[in-house]
Parts: sequence; structure tokens; C-alpha cells
Amino acid sequence: TFFLTVHGTMRMNPVRFLSIDIGEDNLAACADSFGKSFLVDGRHLHSKNKLFFDKYSKAIDSNNVKRADKVKHTNYGYLKSYCDKSANFIKKKKKEKVIASILIGKIPLKKKLENVDFMDMKYNLPNISSFCFSVFMDNLKNSGFDCIVVPEDYSSQCSFYDDEEVSAHKKFAGKRVKRAVFRTQDNHRVNADVNAAYNFYRKHFGDGMKKYVHVEACKKDLLCDPKRIQPID
Repeated sequence: TFFLTVHGTMRMNPVRFLSIDIGEDNLAACADSFGKSFLVDGRHLHSKNKLFFDKYSKAIDSNNVKRADKVKHTNYGYLKSYCDKSANFIKKKKKEKVIASILIGKIPLKKKLENVDFMDMKYNLPNISSFCFSVFMDNLKNSGFDCIVVPEDYSSQCSFYDDEEVSAHKKFAGKRVKRAVFRTQDNHRVNADVNAAYNFYRKHFGDGMKKYVHVEACKKDLLCDPKRIQPID
């Protein structure tokens, strides 16, 4: 149950779940079952990689193979370190709180995880997302978390704030107006990725969600701007 009776008083069950929506602008949108959310920045990661890629291209154009290899190795180290530290930030949360399980959105085909060695990949920008997702998720899965994969279908289109069932509708209560902005039925503008992460709870637990999720706290959190973290400045 969601509440415990301790010495005659009602206390919140300390067991928490963490829901994670994987994306481009946000490497991970994380929302726990007690209404606390944060974003692991992905834009910084991609802009940094583009800078490395420009340096690599210039080195190739000038036939400076030694310089190109150095840039490639430096970039590999930076990307892997960023993804590992992002996962470590979440693992730290596990030590601070009792996280029972992690709910992870099933990766769409366009974001398919690939078990590849980055150094053997053709060095181009489109492959970076697959590499980062793979490193990030493998780190979490190998850390002892109970990871539950939840289908992402309609999680970005339905409104958690309006208690909308996460399924196909002729008309949805809310609407995604921008890549990162979702508008609820009452015209509240909330973070689209965090909304999707909270919807994973509704998809997984169904009608029994209130036993495990502090719904009102999650709705209140949804109206606030989530904290954005960059594991490496």
C-alpha cells in the first residue's frame, strides 16, 4: 500500500519508483513516484559532439591522420564519460532513496540501441544517439536496478495532468505544441518529456497506480520547470 501506519500515525511508504523517458534534447527525463523530476541534458552532449566532429573533419581534410585519431579518442572518452556519469547520478539517487524499480520507455526503432564499439563505427553524427543510449542504459542495467520496459505508445500524446488514459483517442485532452512543451486541457504548459515519463506509471500500473504513485504530488511537480543537470560542465 502507499501509506504505512507507524505508532498510530500515517506515513508515506518509502518505496519509490523511477520512470525514465529517453530522448534527444534530454538524454533522460526522470520522474520518481513521489513527484520529483529532473532532466539529464542531451543538447549539451550533441553540441559538444558537433564541435569534435568539426575538428575531426578538418583533420581529415588536411590529411592529418594522427590529429584525427586523437580527436576521435578524445570524443569517445568524453561521450562515454558523460553517459556514465549521467547513470551514476541516478545510481546516487538509489542510495539516497529506496528505489524499488526503474520504468524505462521502450526505445522506438529510430532510437534502437546497438551493442557496438564506438571506435569501430563509421564516425558520423547520426550514430551518436545510439551509442549514448546504449552506454547510459547498459550502465543502469548493470547496477542492480530492477528495470521494467514500458511501451511508449501514446505516452507523449496523453495528458497525465488530466488523468487521461494512455491509449488512442479520437481527440486527446492535451497537445504537444513544441518538441519540449505539452499543453494540458486547461492550457497549462508542462515539459513534454516529463509528462511522458509520468505516463509510464499509468501504463504500467493501470487502475492500481495510486497504490504506488503519489499522483497529486506528480501533477504539482509537472507544473514546475524540472531541474536540468549536466554531469560534465
